[in-house]
Amino acid sequence: DGVEMRIKNTLQRQLASLNGEFGYVIIDCAPGISPFTASAIGLADLVIVPTIPDFLSNLGLESFLANVGPNLPQQVAARKPRVLFTRSQARGKKARIFSLQKKKNELINVHKNFEDEIRARSRRTGSIFKVLATPIDEYPAMPAAMGMGAVPNKTVTFQQKYPGRLGEQVVAVKDEVLEALQ
Repeated sequence: DGVEMRIKNTLQRQLASLNGEFGYVIIDCAPGISPFTASAIGLADLVIVPTIPDFLSNLGLESFLANVGPNLPQQVAARKPRVLFTRSQARGKKARIFSLQKKKNELINVHKNFEDEIRARSRRTGSIFKVLATPIDEYPAMPAAMGMGAVPNKTVTFQQKYPGRLGEQVVAVKDEVLEALQ
């Protein structure tokens, strides 16, 4: 607890030192709950949980919701954490699965099945999370875009950083996040 409190106090001082220079600050944390992640969540106005709609990521989401969900700060719990799918149903992984009902192998979109299930859970009464409507797909342009915008005194727009469909997805997610923060 002492380490977490020191990290939280340091992070809070660092954010305060920005003197309102930015309207929003996004803190990207590593997967899993570390003292830094717990501190960032404790200072957050909104928590976004990037999730690939697959078996392992679904387990991680369930663990996050079970272990962190009940301990969220009041303002975060009231807004509800948002799940951001990082792969869409359209680009989902297909797998051959044996259907007991049809008694044959079927080619199914595994990502679609998990995404549909997670969306359904988010709509249930008493759910402690919501799902952002727009996914962010993986694109070859993503690594190059991450390096842009680090040039002092040069503004780079989302559309310049993320061309085409990727830019449209980033702008749509930004709009959803801003709406959630209202």
